[in-house]
Amino acid sequence: VSGDLENLKANGLSLIIGKRGREFISIFKGLKGKILEISQLSVGLKSQAAAVGYQIDQDFSIFEEEFSDTIEVLEKFITWLEAPKKQRLLVFFQNPSEIRPGGGFIGSYAMATLFQANLLDLQVRDIYDPDGQLDLKVVPPKQLQGVTDRWGARDANWFFDFPTSAKKVIEFLEASKLYKEQGIEFSGAIAVNVDVIKDILSVIGPIELPEYKLTIGPDNFLTEVQKEVEEGENKVAGEPKRILKTLTPILFDRLSKLNDKEKKLLLEKLSERIDKKDIIIYFEEPVFKEHLIKLGVAGEVAVLSENFTGDYLAVVNANVAGGKSDAFMDQKISFKMTLDPRGVIENRLEIERKHRGQNEKEWWYKATNKNFMQILATPGSELIKMTGGASKGIKPLANYS
Repeated sequence: VSGDLENLKANGLSLIIGKRGREFISIFKGLKGKILEISQLSVGLKSQAAAVGYQIDQDFSIFEEEFSDTIEVLEKFITWLEAPKKQRLLVFFQNPSEIRPGGGFIGSYAMATLFQANLLDLQVRDIYDPDGQLDLKVVPPKQLQGVTDRWGARDANWFFDFPTSAKKVIEFLEASKLYKEQGIEFSGAIAVNVDVIKDILSVIGPIELPEYKLTIGPDNFLTEVQKEVEEGENKVAGEPKRILKTLTPILFDRLSKLNDKEKKLLLEKLSERIDKKDIIIYFEEPVFKEHLIKLGVAGEVAVLSENFTGDYLAVVNANVAGGKSDAFMDQKISFKMTLDPRGVIENRLEIERKHRGQNEKEWWYKATNKNFMQILATPGSELIKMTGGASKGIKPLANYS
């Protein structure tokens, strides 16, 4: 089992990109068979223990449940992989320079088309493309009503709970004529932070883009792409994200050709990014969704039990028409808890934000930072006093009534 998992980690992506889907599926089938065998052995062990009067403890029952859940997930996943139809997954390119609760503004995305674990096609698009063909009129969240008259995929990464954000983005994309007229539906989405792309570039090496007279590496990726998007020749031609369309296929091609040493290094870097929630995964299928939560890669908001004892804090930021100024925002959070003789807890939270981008050449970095902040606390908490911050009057761009 360990060997299969290591094989998947090291070679899974290259098998999919290299159209060796049969091998990819075969590994999963082998994995399922081995786990099923272990599960059956554990049942036999339990009966043998009972025969000699040994009481199996509760941990063993949990162990059995884990096997059962894992086998169910693998069966569902293999069925999904082997389905005789094209499967579509989205890759959200999140830009934390324009922070949003789900991780960052989704300025661009890729649609990966798979057939039986073979990558057939990868299309990179500007998020405004499907929004431009969206007939739905949906009232946006109040904080966005002063900058847009209707909600769309571009602003749907609005929820601190990433599964909610991903589901909303997918709803808007599937409702756009761009996909609705072709009957295209999406199975799920993978959100990646800019830092993930930087890590990939540090492993695969710089990419030459002769038509832009650029060499893109980890140190200049964000700066050069942002510059091209905001004021490059393609923006004038109405295709500001074309540089990403050019870059992404080359990047994936290089990933399929990594040697063993490079694969190991990339795996270490990506594992760290998963731990930091710079890579988050969402699937529509409930069984997958629950398993991703168990694995800690779903980006879901914490669900506190009714008898929860403890404290909870989340400070959630959303850039609303503040350019890309979050790239130069320093945020310091200090939290002090006191317990009085009556057993009452009082928390003092201080949040300090500083803008360091005033001397940057690019307007999008030195733009005024406009931030909608949400502070999530333990249920039942009472706000005693608040100072600082600003109350912003919002004039909606449409008469929603």
